[in-house]
Amino acid sequence: MNGFLIVDKPSGFTSNDIIIGIKKKLGLKKEKLGHTGTLDKFATGILLLLVGKFTKLSSVFNTFPKSYTAKIRLGLETDTLDPSGEVVSEEPVPSRESFTNAIKNFIGEILQTPPVYSAVKINGKRASDRHRNGEAFVIPSRKINIYSMELLTWNPPYAEVKVLCSSGTYIRALARDIAKSAHSCSYVEELRRESIGPITIDTAVSFDSIQKDNILDINSFLEIYPDIFKKCYIKEDNRYKIKNGMIKIEMLETPHIKDGVYAIFSRDEELLSFVDYKDDRFLFLCNM
Repeated sequence: MNGFLIVDKPSGFTSNDIIIGIKKKLGLKKEKLGHTGTLDKFATGILLLLVGKFTKLSSVFNTFPKSYTAKIRLGLETDTLDPSGEVVSEEPVPSRESFTNAIKNFIGEILQTPPVYSAVKINGKRASDRHRNGEAFVIPSRKINIYSMELLTWNPPYAEVKVLCSSGTYIRALARDIAKSAHSCSYVEELRRESIGPITIDTAVSFDSIQKDNILDINSFLEIYPDIFKKCYIKEDNRYKIKNGMIKIEMLETPHIKDGVYAIFSRDEELLSFVDYKDDRFLFLCNM
């Protein structure tokens, strides 16, 4: 079984909890099941899971921008930067003007230091595990991109924002830094991921209602999201060459191709491979 499963993750479960639960629920004993980016335990929203050989395609989705809505609690900061932690700081709630002006400072490419309670690896070990063990360590800052951010509601001490950002962004850290810029502090009360690239929450299935029929094969996925993988056919005598890791442009029925990720099919609609074409070179991502 190979396919895509778009889940609306409930709060209170880790991403790994969801994977284990789905494997048990659907009887996926032998099939691999992997995600394309975790969500915090308290967060909800899109969790894109890859099934079987399609787990090799995670790199395609890892670079997609993601959108979130976040309910930020201003004036208090917890050690986890979410509602599960202990309060470690208290400051006056900023004015709406101060908060919106602070937001403007975080649009574009910025440096962000991930939270200490995060899955970021420090010398091969998660930062959260090191912190719980009382180890001293430094999390290096990294470049992220905030493409857009808007204030949806203002109801002090709460502010709700919508964020479109690059992969690797921690919304908890973003809220922390914005509040600090507004001379206050904060944690994220609620967080919901609404999209991963073109994949939107309205196509997600709730965890409780998941069935095997919800696993999308490549053709169903291409119908819903035709721009993620470009469909391409090969000349019939090249089927086994591609299966063995050989591909050239002249082997395809469409010789004029642009950079992108391609799902390669035979003329009788057998999926043979996924390849990434860039700078006049092919990179095999997954052979079937």
